[in-house]
Amino acid sequence: MPDLAGRTVLVVGGGRGIERAVEVLAETGARVLLHVDGDEERRTAAVLAASLAGVVVLDAPARTLVDALDVVDGIVAEHGPVSLLLTAVPPRTSPALLDVDEGEWADGIAACLKRSVGITRAVARRA
Repeated sequence: MPDLAGRTVLVVGGGRGIERAVEVLAETGARVLLHVDGDEERRTAAVLAASLAGVVVLDAPARTLVDALDVVDGIVAEHGPVSLLLTAVPPRTSPALLDVDEGEWADGIAACLKRSVGITRAVARRA
């Protein structure tokens, strides 16, 4: 793993299943910023921030490119440039995958991808 001590790492999607990756990143001495959207991500991120040094929760909308640029500009102003960007697709825990209708599934995937792509574009523009 590259030397991340003192660098800023942005994780988009801080939901369940991301804990170990955040733990490893925090152990390197990186500032780990968890961009959250939704109650499950907020709960998981709050636990991580409370238990790991250098972990910060960012709860700001990023549903458009303008929103994403605002989020990234705030990060750069407060924490410096983003050295590593990780995007995670949160697991769907309920209802069961077989019980989700196509419209609900498509809406959820579209929202998740839109946020991840928007923030990725914003970080690339500010690099």
